[in-house]
Amino acid sequence: DTEDRCQILQKVCSKVKTASDVDLFSLADRAKHCSGADLQAMVYNAQLLAVHAALDEVVEGSKNNDGAPLSGDSGAKHRPTPVITGEHLEQVLSDLRPSLSSAERKKYDRIFKEFKRAHQASKGDDDDEPGDPWWEKGTKSTLLCG
Repeated sequence: DTEDRCQILQKVCSKVKTASDVDLFSLADRAKHCSGADLQAMVYNAQLLAVHAALDEVVEGSKNNDGAPLSGDSGAKHRPTPVITGEHLEQVLSDLRPSLSSAERKKYDRIFKEFKRAHQASKGDDDDEPGDPWWEKGTKSTLLCG
């Protein structure tokens, strides 16, 4: 669900620099049926766009007004940090396709439900306790974000 995807995006984005205009909840809501790996690929592809944008800044900053290269090492002084913007993520999201088909998702959901039901039956209760593992809390995101 959206909350699980948002948690995954938060975890993945904690490893990269993002701009303040990035709305992870909105992205998670629109990335329906995407796996954790799909979401990670989305962020890393957006990071590549940010790197290209930063490199373009360096190239443009190393030219004078008529477009000719500057002499010396003036480009080395200006090294912008790649920052993933909402625009980068939107661009990647527009091309993103879930890696699992609908049939595969249904199959894995069925396996997860059977696993959860079998574990609860062997334990003898249906209550969610604070120390219960992820499969007893009914969420898959903890496994991916753990």
